[in-house]
Amino acid sequence: MKQKYAAMFDGAGVWLRDGTYKCDPPPEEGDARWGLSLVAYVDEPVRSALAVELRDIGSIQVGTHFLYRPEDLHLTIRSLEGYQDFIDPKVVDSYAKQVKTVVDDIPVMAVEVHGLGCSPSGIIACGYPDSNLQVLRRRLHDLAQCHGPLAVAGADVNRIRDIANVSLGVFKEEGVTEPGLAEIIAQASDKPYGIMAVRRLSLVRYHWRAGRLDMVELKSFELGDPGGANSHD
Repeated sequence: MKQKYAAMFDGAGVWLRDGTYKCDPPPEEGDARWGLSLVAYVDEPVRSALAVELRDIGSIQVGTHFLYRPEDLHLTIRSLEGYQDFIDPKVVDSYAKQVKTVVDDIPVMAVEVHGLGCSPSGIIACGYPDSNLQVLRRRLHDLAQCHGPLAVAGADVNRIRDIANVSLGVFKEEGVTEPGLAEIIAQASDKPYGIMAVRRLSLVRYHWRAGRLDMVELKSFELGDPGGANSHD
């Protein structure tokens, strides 16, 4: 997985110093990004360690880029639907049932978070999961091939994610040179942040309002439950 991250970061210093990174526009109705998703929220102590990086990034960035709040830091398991202002509760219930059918024997998962990096469109922390994450993703993908998107196709409709990054921020302002960000990322490229113990998954939706992206948990699912997965509204 290190090679995959390295390929993503190739040229990151140049993008930031020259301002040639890619900006992601705010989501609009029907966009594949930032829709109904299954995620694992980052827990302690990793969350506090990354919160320090967020503070430093926020203080040194030149552009007005979007940064996640520490409480919203997460690892995306799978994007299930695209962006929608209104999501039918029946759609949420249907995906909740699908998730429950595939997580009942998935144990608590471990994800080592080690190093910062930069994709063409944002800043990430690099996650290295145990094998159970890809088992879960494969199961969800197979289900999706049977049922298809229920409303709006999400970003993962035809793929299985093969990395486990935690997104810290998304570039919003074009053409701004960011040498300070390049330096922060370079200095933290091999920095350990701890191990996430993924005991709980969350079905979430995103709200984009006035330049702010909020995450709302709709359902949750416990892992490592010998009696079967418990779900909570």
